[in-house]
Amino acid sequence: MQRRSFYRVNVPHSTAGFCALIVHNGKRINLAIQNISVGGVCLYGRDPLIAALQRHQTVRQVSFSLGDYLRFETDIFIIDKTVRLEQGKGEVTNLHIRFENLPPRQEVALQRSIYQLEMSVRYPGVAEKPRVVILKR
Repeated sequence: MQRRSFYRVNVPHSTAGFCALIVHNGKRINLAIQNISVGGVCLYGRDPLIAALQRHQTVRQVSFSLGDYLRFETDIFIIDKTVRLEQGKGEVTNLHIRFENLPPRQEVALQRSIYQLEMSVRYPGVAEKPRVVILKR
């Protein structure tokens, strides 16, 4: 299977894609997934605990869920962190993430799930019904 690490798919809000990670003080942050590829993901959220995360930081054992498509856990590397202001809603932080040490089996499952997600967005009701794939290290 060809690796399309730079091909990103936007995750629709109806898919409920999210990421859960633990910051250094043991508190959990839930972030929404904006877009995803085999190489990484763009996350966003309003949680004030995001301030504890820094550029060029590695975070271990981060949980990801792509709704009905895939659930997996991996280490991540924060490439960039940006803050933007949304009118009437306050600050939103975006984290640009690279997946670290994805095993080949997990990478293939992720690519298949991204493809299913893309087809369901392009052709609603036509694409194959998703099946949840849960990957453990």
